[in-house]
Amino acid sequence: MKKIVISAFSVLGFAVPSIVKAHCPLCTVGAVAIGIGAYKLGIRTESVGIGIGAFAVALGLWIARVMSRAYVPFQRELIVLASFASTIVPVIPFMRSAFPVYISFLGDYGTTVAVNRFLAGSIIGGLLVMIAPEASRELTRFRRNRHIPFQGMIVTFSFLMIAIAIIELL
Repeated sequence: MKKIVISAFSVLGFAVPSIVKAHCPLCTVGAVAIGIGAYKLGIRTESVGIGIGAFAVALGLWIARVMSRAYVPFQRELIVLASFASTIVPVIPFMRSAFPVYISFLGDYGTTVAVNRFLAGSIIGGLLVMIAPEASRELTRFRRNRHIPFQGMIVTFSFLMIAIAIIELL
């Protein structure tokens, strides 16, 4: 009987996750909520891309922190890139909105390239989630090492909401 109890606790130890100090699942769920909420409200494709791109990068950063050791060089970056690609690429065919970008130095008369609005928004959202932790650290330094409760989430969501507001007003 004693061996069964010890075995049960050993299995339970593998089933219960340890503490991870990274982008939390709450931030990830919040980013998804922003993307889905934007889509349901009929907001522009770029805004939906910002939310979904933020979700993809936050999830990749969180998964990268769960792994205790690096098995390949640039493992964190590869995990974030894989998370971003596996989340964004399947959605692109359903978001068929594009805008032209004129590149004057290509060719004799320049070249116009079509850029997918959802992909552009996703890249913006991903970049905002990646710079939010550093902005949060700078805010803590600015406040003389005082931390606001839920400061990381507040900074991340503020960045995303400001970016969405700017895109909607343009």
